[in-house]
Amino acid sequence: MEEVPIHIGGTGQPLFLNTQCTIAALDLSGHGESDRRDSYSYLMHVDEVLGVCRDLISMRNCIPKPWIVGHSYGGWVTLHAAKAYGDELGGVVTVDSAVLPPELLPDKPWQPPPRKAGAPSAEALLARFKLMPEQPVENGYLVDYIGPQSIRKEGGLYVWKDDLQRFMKAEPHTNFRDDMSKMLRFLKCRLAIMYGEKSEHFADGRVLRHMQTETQVSPPGGEQYTPIIGIPEAHHHIMFDQPLQLIVALRSVLAEWQRQSEVTLTVHTALTSSKRTGAVSAPVARL
Repeated sequence: MEEVPIHIGGTGQPLFLNTQCTIAALDLSGHGESDRRDSYSYLMHVDEVLGVCRDLISMRNCIPKPWIVGHSYGGWVTLHAAKAYGDELGGVVTVDSAVLPPELLPDKPWQPPPRKAGAPSAEALLARFKLMPEQPVENGYLVDYIGPQSIRKEGGLYVWKDDLQRFMKAEPHTNFRDDMSKMLRFLKCRLAIMYGEKSEHFADGRVLRHMQTETQVSPPGGEQYTPIIGIPEAHHHIMFDQPLQLIVALRSVLAEWQRQSEVTLTVHTALTSSKRTGAVSAPVARL
């Protein structure tokens, strides 16, 4: 089994460990340990993710194909990957990445408020460290662990590792509102949607209803069923306040996808063998 979680904050950390999986936790350009660019786009980040996926395949010749798990902005990169290169993937999971209906979309992409450039000490910078958007944190030790790994020294100051200009460097959308509201259409692989039941991004019931409708209008990967899983007592940063519930949900979905892939492979092998021997087989649909 292969997974490629997309981490976009500080130093890349695997969302969970599983001895049956190879996990590649990458920092997209402009984030964490990765370099900065003059401009950024979803498709540029998709190419980075697919590069890792293709390397995994070439090194391990893995079956099933890699799965991608992306949180927040990483979930949007994941959806773009499924739309453009889904035939190379075994499935994708988005974690609290809301796809808004047209009536809730802003007129232009969101821009964060200005951020201070740095601090004279790591301690002073860490005193400003907080989740964005802010939320209650049940497991403060996780924030305490990630905070120091999100800092580097530059020009005599301690600064965050991510590119402070990355949103201003984003390439403009030509059809922002239409593209954003229809992001779940024409995905070329399986999809699972997870969200925090207390997330501010899903507070308006129209968001979830829109996403449910979109997966029915255009079933991802041609699947009859797309799991949509709410994590109880979780806000936007689910891995900080309900990590174990998120792990259970992810393992359950990926285990089922693994089972389906094994069934598909077994059926394909049997059909190939029957053709060689001249046996007659009834057609079998992919689960």
